[in-house]
Amino acid sequence: MKKALFAVAVIITILGACKKDPKNNKGKISADIVISWSKFSIQTIKNKSLNTNLTTRILAIEAVAVYDAVNSILQFGSPYHYNSVNNQSASPEAAAAQAAHDVLCNYFASQTGAIDSALNESLKTIKTGNIEEGRKVGAAAALDIIALRHNDGCEPNQEYLSPSNLQAGQYRATPPYFAPGINLQWRSVKLFLLSSATMFRLQPPHSISTNE
Repeated sequence: MKKALFAVAVIITILGACKKDPKNNKGKISADIVISWSKFSIQTIKNKSLNTNLTTRILAIEAVAVYDAVNSILQFGSPYHYNSVNNQSASPEAAAAQAAHDVLCNYFASQTGAIDSALNESLKTIKTGNIEEGRKVGAAAALDIIALRHNDGCEPNQEYLSPSNLQAGQYRATPPYFAPGINLQWRSVKLFLLSSATMFRLQPPHSISTNE
């Protein structure tokens, strides 16, 4: 959930930067292309039927790639990680589309054909800026965040099995499948923004032996 909220926050930041500022004529980006690629990313992930943890991780990576790509051109905020300067002539729309495209292709190679088609359609709608330069910036931003998140601890999946001799208060499999818990490794996944996984962690529940 935290990663999903992070992805939404990044997208909102981009959309806020899309608004025309009368004091700044440096450039703008259409919010439509950011929204359309966010929707396409969600659909691409649904096609693979990933669980919530893996879904939100990839959405966050896609959002970071788009943000850093666009910010490298418009320079409206602090970069998350990647930042390239002297790209004023590049198309921010092309950068956003290419960044999202490359992230999705990296994680969903079996859907490359559909992802390529979506990119081609996006590029046809772009009327301003140097498209090829924008694509270079987007590709670099995507490559950067993909490398940054490589081996971040999200895989391999670790299952949590119920103890053979269950005691009160211990985890037990639930119906109808009585499957083991999944993604036990998620407690150690590299964070996107927080400095510690304990920053907003709730207190543990009361002991089952207490009357509170």
